[in-house]
Amino acid sequence: MSTTYHKIRADKKLLIITIIALVAVIGGSGFGIYKLSTNPPPSPTGDVNHDGKVDDLDTRKSEEKSSGRSTNPVKPPADQKPQIYDLRIDNRYLHDFPGEVFGISIPSGKSQVTEPFEIYSQGIDISKCTIKETVVHDYPDNKKETIVLKAISLQNVVLYDGYNTITVSCPSSAGTIEQSLRIPLTDGLPEACRNFAFTDSAVTANNYDDLKNGVIGLWAGCVTTPWVPKYYVTMTLMPYGIYSAVSNEVMDFSEANAMYYGSEADNPYKQYSIKDFQSNRTGTGEIDITWDATSSQTSRGSLKNIKLMGNKLSFEFFHFHQYGPVTFQLYRQ
Repeated sequence: MSTTYHKIRADKKLLIITIIALVAVIGGSGFGIYKLSTNPPPSPTGDVNHDGKVDDLDTRKSEEKSSGRSTNPVKPPADQKPQIYDLRIDNRYLHDFPGEVFGISIPSGKSQVTEPFEIYSQGIDISKCTIKETVVHDYPDNKKETIVLKAISLQNVVLYDGYNTITVSCPSSAGTIEQSLRIPLTDGLPEACRNFAFTDSAVTANNYDDLKNGVIGLWAGCVTTPWVPKYYVTMTLMPYGIYSAVSNEVMDFSEANAMYYGSEADNPYKQYSIKDFQSNRTGTGEIDITWDATSSQTSRGSLKNIKLMGNKLSFEFFHFHQYGPVTFQLYRQ
């Protein structure tokens, strides 16, 4: 009886701890919308030993096998017809979508990574294949280039920030066989805001009315958060306390959200107000986030350190008065 009683208490304690942890995770995210996930977690680059050097391919395969990284050996198909039955990069077999593999990111300070690429086939002479890598660079101008690779079944390939697609086309007794593997690669760096410059200057608002009236207008600049790379926004602060904010930027295959939280759709319930003027001539206030174009449901947050500097404006936004800061640095347009 005593053992059962203590087991029930332990189970209840575990349940309570789990619920608290879930609430903390949900609250901390604030259901923030960054229209994709944030960047994929860092993953091993081209060397098993993580020493910054790409290993000899034979050595790499041996070390991967001994370390258990070859988690799903490729099995030839049961039929004997000519075919390419798998393409692998860094020996990854889990494709999030057919013909696509995620999870490889560029280490900080690098512009590319080198990974082993392997073709698994039967009834095909790989030496007669055409193997090409097409790269659509993510920054700065989506430039596209094609790289001809060696006609061998295993080789190191260089992958760049953006979409990397390796296409294998081979003649066979069954006709031309072609298969592709796309590898999206992310570097987690700002793009439109990569070279953005903003420095504070003399405050130009001398009183509450100066600040309230001075912020009205169209602004554009960059937003910094604790969670994602800096991104570009445009924001309109209207005289009757309604605002509009949008970001048209796509970084690492993700659409940025101007306020980080909520919907970018215009809504008459997207309202802001400056509540107080501080002795240091900055302001504080509140702002309402909406979640679609029509609903009156809002989530209120704080505006802090509202600083007007002529044709420059900066302020900090805290979702639910606690999650942030989401820092805006804007120039008047």
